[in-house]
Amino acid sequence: MEQLEAFLPAAGVTLPADVLDAIDDIVAPGVTANPVDNSYGDFELRADQRRR
Repeated sequence: MEQLEAFLPAAGVTLPADVLDAIDDIVAPGVTANPVDNSYGDFELRADQRRR
């Protein structure tokens, strides 16, 4: 709960367009900067892997 409360003030932050453009220049939208951070793929999302 402490961690959630620490980050709640950031929920209302809106980055200006020039900052968002700078971020897009560093890493294009839709690109995963760290390929290791791609989760496990879609294995768990496939219909045959669902519990129901």
